[in-house]
Amino acid sequence: TGLSLGTPHYMSPEQASGDQEVDARSDEYALGCVLYEMLVGEPPHTGPNAQAIITKVLTQPVPSVRKSRELVNPHADAAIGKALAKLPADRFATVQQFAEALRRSETERWDTAASPLAETGREKGRRSWLTPLAWSLVGVLGAVVGGLLLWPPGGPTSSLEGVARLVLDPRPADSISIGALGAPELGLQADALAISSDGRRIAFVGRQAGEEATHIYVRDLGDFEARRLPETESAASPFFSPDGEWLGFYSWQDRRLKIIPITGGTPQVVCECDPMMSADWGPDGTIIMDSGGLRGLRVVDASGGDPEQVTFAERHLEDDEHSFNHPKFLPGGRHLLFTAWGGGAATRRIALFSLESGERTTLLEEGWAPQYVRSGHIVYQRVNQLWAVPFDPDRLELSGTPVPVLDSVFSAPFGMLYGASSSGTLVYAPGPIPEDRSSVYLVERTGQPERVSVEAGNWTTKGPKLSPGGDRIVFWGPDPSGWAGGQASARIWIHDIARGTTQALTDAGPGDFWPIWAPDGQSVVFPSFRGEGPLDLYRVAADGSGTPDLLFSDEGIKQPNSWLPGGDGLIFQRQPDPLSDFDIWLLPTSGDGKAVPLVEGPANDLHAALSPDGRWLAYASDQSGRYEIYLRRYPELDGLRQISSSGGMGPLWRSDSRELFFYRQTSEGSHSVTFMRVPMDAGPGTPVSMWANPSVFALGYPYGSGYDVTPDGRRILVPLSEEEVSRFLPELRLVFNWFEELTDRFER
Repeated sequence: TGLSLGTPHYMSPEQASGDQEVDARSDEYALGCVLYEMLVGEPPHTGPNAQAIITKVLTQPVPSVRKSRELVNPHADAAIGKALAKLPADRFATVQQFAEALRRSETERWDTAASPLAETGREKGRRSWLTPLAWSLVGVLGAVVGGLLLWPPGGPTSSLEGVARLVLDPRPADSISIGALGAPELGLQADALAISSDGRRIAFVGRQAGEEATHIYVRDLGDFEARRLPETESAASPFFSPDGEWLGFYSWQDRRLKIIPITGGTPQVVCECDPMMSADWGPDGTIIMDSGGLRGLRVVDASGGDPEQVTFAERHLEDDEHSFNHPKFLPGGRHLLFTAWGGGAATRRIALFSLESGERTTLLEEGWAPQYVRSGHIVYQRVNQLWAVPFDPDRLELSGTPVPVLDSVFSAPFGMLYGASSSGTLVYAPGPIPEDRSSVYLVERTGQPERVSVEAGNWTTKGPKLSPGGDRIVFWGPDPSGWAGGQASARIWIHDIARGTTQALTDAGPGDFWPIWAPDGQSVVFPSFRGEGPLDLYRVAADGSGTPDLLFSDEGIKQPNSWLPGGDGLIFQRQPDPLSDFDIWLLPTSGDGKAVPLVEGPANDLHAALSPDGRWLAYASDQSGRYEIYLRRYPELDGLRQISSSGGMGPLWRSDSRELFFYRQTSEGSHSVTFMRVPMDAGPGTPVSMWANPSVFALGYPYGSGYDVTPDGRRILVPLSEEEVSRFLPELRLVFNWFEELTDRFER
């Protein structure tokens, strides 16, 4: 009848124009549109209305799939282009021919304006996944979408010649964790990706659509989909055994290192231990891991036992370093590579350690997350890149000059989102790192925010604190270029609200963090790596004059929390060593000035806040298995009361002591927090929810509370991310036979 009937996005030109001679080649065109959309994310032609779309269908050429998704195989792009030819005669004669073209072993130059394609030498030797069959529509789609990442049982290198790049679909997981918060309540970055030595299996931390909890998934490259391993909820830091038949991981639910057969089953406990970020499994069954505080490296036998520390601050840390992580065995299992950190990630060195002699040697002054690969190189991360340097594993020394080998890699400091197998397969998360921008807001109880205009560029503002007079804000953070720019040296900054000016109170030294105001507003106290202790307490004048003075130093990790009324004493939290819990201490500002413990016990006690009237000491403790808010009468420190019931951190008081504030994580594994208040007029009341925000920045750390409350309790001072924080990525990248490309970089 000449009537055009159909869905505009998928109508062939002859169908859209109302041609009365429409045959199966129109269905082929529609199939090509669907396949195009599955690969690119939208149909070949889009527009604001049906008329605009049909106009494009009739007049405009179809863009190449590879213009949007360069990793799509060129021969698949060419086949889709032929199926989407304007003239039916230029398309495949049958859908079976379309299917055969999609799995063609050698590419051809299709004679169609829609998708010209030149032959390339790298396209030889393509594999055939399925036996020749009469293809149905479902068969075509299954072959294209599933088969593009399906490899024969012999392994990915058995049927490929040359370097090949593909995208790894994480299904049934919806997304892949970047490992930013292995433990939300501790704010640690934990590894989220691993590859087996033979390159046939990928393990990653991910989550499925509609779920908040993460799990560990394993993708066999010979399967269509990944498998979720049982009993791995909230687990992190996966790593393979040398034979690839077991997977190790850290369980944040019960704080145990575990291993599980790769085929599934019940996880086996290796040891109960403090948190870790990264681990590796040696050839003799020894597991090497870092610690949550990153102060040392530990070893434990995979069959079980107690972890034994092998690196120590007094012997192995250089003067400007504070921590180690990402240990990796060298061949033979007698030596390790690891990262040495300092200055809040401004210092990041790659070093070598001998398990036999205990000797540490620095190899590179810039880089993190090193791994030795069988091509004879150490591969490591720098901002948004992978680098490599030739290395002689027999002489244990570098044998060449470092060069960048891969751009656009997600490589935030402390994180590790890549891995290389012995067979030469590389897996990595694509980058670059997004700008890590946050702004300071004063938020009403109703959730209405008012932005505080902190001048300069991409600030990463952490731990803002309002001065006693309410006219200034002190915070810590790196230079405005932040993580994405590689400028990670933490400094103390002060912002004058009325003038709108911001200035640095400390220089870009080894790292200054989590400041609090002195009661008179004339100075600021903060922990720093600038002293001899791990984190000593310093005081600096708030007007920017003078240099920081040492307030208290010992062998422990310290964080100032609160003051006695009148400033007669400083309450701080202290961790005596990386394997111990935090306790709450008091440093008198008069008398002998000797620090004494206030709250001790077999739990982490954090964020102490003394009420302004001096009657109640509030703090967060994980004595129940997760962080909750507790109260004790002061100075007796008796009458322990649990205030929160669904998690809590960061207690702070209104200036008249009539309300207590804290926050809790809104959902497991997210950046969203809910702020709570507790009425105190008639004693501790029931917590009341105020407001929640999905992108609160730098809360949930074991150090500073991360926010502040105005004296009248009406508004909360808090850093919010400029964009909603995402802890997940949609895909991973695979590079097969990558050693060929890596070696070529050093032969040019």
